[in-house]
Amino acid sequence: MNWRMYITNSYRIMALGVFTASLALLRGPSLLAGSACLLTAGLLTYRGVRIALVAALFLGGLSLMARRPSAMAALLITGSMIAMAGSDRIISRVLILASTGLTFASGALDDLLPLVPAVLAAAFLPGARRRGAVEGAGLVLMLLAAGLPAASDRNVARGWERIEGGTAEWTHDEPLDLATPVLVLDAGEERFQHLSLTMSAGGTRDRLPVGMVVSGDSTLPVMPGDNTLEIDHPDFPVTVLLTREWKPFNHPVIHFIRAEAGVERAD
Repeated sequence: MNWRMYITNSYRIMALGVFTASLALLRGPSLLAGSACLLTAGLLTYRGVRIALVAALFLGGLSLMARRPSAMAALLITGSMIAMAGSDRIISRVLILASTGLTFASGALDDLLPLVPAVLAAAFLPGARRRGAVEGAGLVLMLLAAGLPAASDRNVARGWERIEGGTAEWTHDEPLDLATPVLVLDAGEERFQHLSLTMSAGGTRDRLPVGMVVSGDSTLPVMPGDNTLEIDHPDFPVTVLLTREWKPFNHPVIHFIRAEAGVERAD
């Protein structure tokens, strides 16, 4: 009778569902959150080297407390590779491989390409030592080719600019959130007399500033709700920053609508 196995599988599904719902509530949807959920699924189906499971659980849990996407990605990749090397079950390794793929796709870290063949091979190789050796070779190749992975500059967005007829305009469609907290507005060699920025902010449970706009030595707060900020003689590049850090039940975000400026051409 397979009653015990049925209960075990039901428990795993329930635990994964609770974890996924809690993560979505606390951190919001993202590729890294999806990676954490898939790693959890892989660990729930894990069977193999116990110390590898303990290490992966520790690193996966630690990743949830990371404030920066790059730190979360590094912890998730490390935990995934350890678990993949130690797991004897193909379903577990496939789920962990999917987790690693989402971490790569998040773009939180650069220079990870040399790891891709090693991770793909390790997912389907028999033997923990063989899988560990392949992953180790991939790490050595990555270090030789590109050094230690660095935080990606893809978490810095740039506004699309249009300068024409003595005026300038910037637009940016994607919101600023914890994954992409910086927006840079540049103007090349142009000089401006006045800059007006329109944006909205929210996702917090208080009335404190969600971010700021920095222009040279000038700093203006971005408050929850609709914002229209005016800057005379702005010093470019102008930067819009999401300054709120992650807290439970908060998903800080700034929606950049547009920026307009009057242009005085440099002599």
